[in-house]
Amino acid sequence: MNGVAKAAIALTLVGARGPTSAADPAVEAPIRTFLEAFNRGDVTAAAATHVASGVSIVDEVAPYHWSSFQDWLGALDKETKDGGLTEQSVIVTGPTVREQVSGDSAYVIMPVRYAFKARGRAMREDAQMTFVLTKVTGSWKIANWTWTGPDPKPVR
Repeated sequence: MNGVAKAAIALTLVGARGPTSAADPAVEAPIRTFLEAFNRGDVTAAAATHVASGVSIVDEVAPYHWSSFQDWLGALDKETKDGGLTEQSVIVTGPTVREQVSGDSAYVIMPVRYAFKARGRAMREDAQMTFVLTKVTGSWKIANWTWTGPDPKPVR
């Protein structure tokens, strides 16, 4: 294999990995703050981790897509009441799956667990959350997130 072919392969492999793939605590901070605030029921702190406008949220709660944190929260509240859900929490269950940073944009995938009780029965869903963050006046903010997971299962 000649030097040009080796260089092309090396560039392809580096490019597939992304501009920066090492975990950055500053990028992950708003994600962790969002989840901690959600678990405490502090909607003001949770909302503050998101961009002020133009957010996009995809979640398993109908109608499945929102362009407002408050609208998502309203749909979640309705599902919570309709389903008799209590003790809801979302925790990160392992190391970041993928993190790419390019300038003022970041892409992060994290393994998570949603635990709750449905009419008193303990339930759990292991899933992934994918986040897109952007820097706003020097601070990372969540611009988009998606929940991807199977149906919740009873805890045995």
